[in-house]
Amino acid sequence: AACKMHPLACFLAAWLILTDTMFIGVSRIHLNDMVQMLFIASTHFLGIFICAPPVGRPIGSTLRGVALIGACGLCIACALQSKFAMALTTLGWLGLQNIVYLAQMLSRRYPASMILVEAAVRGVLLLGIPVIL
Repeated sequence: AACKMHPLACFLAAWLILTDTMFIGVSRIHLNDMVQMLFIASTHFLGIFICAPPVGRPIGSTLRGVALIGACGLCIACALQSKFAMALTTLGWLGLQNIVYLAQMLSRRYPASMILVEAAVRGVLLLGIPVIL
């Protein structure tokens, strides 16, 4: 879709990075940098999907969309737990993308109740999961 990659190919790449200890062995000084880069890259990958311009029903109103938003929240939470300062720019990028998404919903004349529900779902999952972890 957005990256022109099949989701299974992305999952396979993520799994290989997580399971290959060579990356952690090479990065002896900053032991968790590679793992954190995986979470930051996953956040960007999922962020592209959840912040695509709305067409039809908003993504937060479907079960698949809520799962994608929750997975994105979990990835940013893990990145923030690994090293707080490195993931702050990703958190800012994700916040700006969500503001743009909600503005696009507003410009396409979605009902106010639908926009508020979408904002609440995104706020709870993208900010609530990192706060809980």
